This record gives sequence, C-alpha cells and structure tokens, in this order.
Amino acid sequence: MKRTIAVILIITCLFAFVGCGKKNAGVVNPMVECESASELYDMTGINLTPAEEFEAQSYFAINGKLAQLDFKYNGSEYTLRGENTDDEDISGVYGDDVEPYDFPIGDITVSTYDYGDDGLVALWHIDDMSFSLHSIDSNDYVVVLVLSVNLTAENN
Repeated sequence: MKRTIAVILIITCLFAFVGCGKKNAGVVNPMVECESASELYDMTGINLTPAEEFEAQSYFAINGKLAQLDFKYNGSEYTLRGENTDDEDISGVYGDDVEPYDFPIGDITVSTYDYGDDGLVALWHIDDMSFSLHSIDSNDYVVVLVLSVNLTAENN
C-alpha cells in the first residue's frame, strides 16, 4: 500500500512539473532580430548605423523601442544600445554599484563603468536619447571611450 501511494505521488509530481513547463511555452521573446540598420530603424525609430570596420553585425529590436547592435571591433565584442528615454542605464548590465569615470566631451558626458568580469559599460545621453556601449572582453577604457565618441558623432 505504501509503495502504491509513493508511486501515485511521484506520478502526480511529474505531471505537475510537466504542466508548469508548458505554461511558459507561450511567453513571447521581446528581442526581434532585424536584417539591417534600416529595418531596425523602422521598428524602433533609432538610427544605429555601424562603421564599416565593425565585423559580425547583428541587429535587434527589444520591445519595439530599444535598438541593439552587436558587433566586433579589433577582436573584441561590443553591444551598442539606443532608446528614446531618459533612463540612466539601458545597457542591461547589472552588477555591484560602481563609481563611474566621467569624460565630458563637448556638450555630452560619457560615463564609463568597470564591472570587472562583466565588462566595461559606457553610457551617454543626447537630448531625449540614451545610449550604452558594453564590452565583456575589452578592458581598454580608451577603446570604449573612443568608440562611444565616434558612435555619438555617427548617430547624431
């Protein structure tokens, strides 16, 4: 009798776990891959046109309003994001609170954050637009800063 009850409990638990897994099957992924910078612009209204020397470019629209460009530059991988928002941080990188290194460049300030193993993040704002540049495998502040400045000039 105890064995029968144990088997029934095990089967009931298995059905419960399988049922839980199926509930999440309908969750929609907010990231939509785009074929080009122009398709990304059409979906988000954000212009993230990559420089010619950027390799392995991928474009994503997130929730229809945040634009993301993934690319390689000098062997390191980067993620550039832009959104019509006044949010402080759209990078999607979360870690311990770290103090930024701020670099004023003309009318904007590029704030860089070192998240250790989670990489470097640069954040900046132009009018009502927020931008972020993230690299997990580049520890060179100068490259991240220069890319931030060049991307600002190209996308402004």
